[in-house]
Amino acid sequence: MPKILDLELKASSLALRVIIGIIAAGITFLLLYYLPANFLSLLGQFVPAQALPDPSILNPLLSSLVNPSLPMIGLLLTVLVFLECLLRGSKAYGPILLLTGLSFIAYLYLLFHGGTITITLPASLLMGTSAGVAVDLTTIMLLLMLPSILNIIKGAVLMTKKSGP
Repeated sequence: MPKILDLELKASSLALRVIIGIIAAGITFLLLYYLPANFLSLLGQFVPAQALPDPSILNPLLSSLVNPSLPMIGLLLTVLVFLECLLRGSKAYGPILLLTGLSFIAYLYLLFHGGTITITLPASLLMGTSAGVAVDLTTIMLLLMLPSILNIIKGAVLMTKKSGP
């Protein structure tokens, strides 16, 4: 039987964990890395050019919505999700849960710009007048952070849990 850290698994169980981990990490990679990293090009492919304003106006607006750190945290989360699937039940599972929760909270905080998304509309879009729009999404951000907070608590409990005699 293969042994990973302190966890002994049957070969079939290990293979299943690896497959589930790859699928979960692939979905995480797609949603948390690929989409933010390629937001502008994907938008151009799915929305007709006639429906969009001039790219010189739109690109700065949309790029201000996606924090440049999001893709890197998305990559970190991809690795952590794979390890979480693989190492469930081992001593390393608690710290991985804790890191996953903290990373996802950081991801959500950056995604929501701290709770308030502010967009400055250029003067060329509004016939010579510049305007700013601020949307307060703090409550939604905090609600989305609750599962991660529970992951952090679970990870901390698993880390402090004493092993049996």
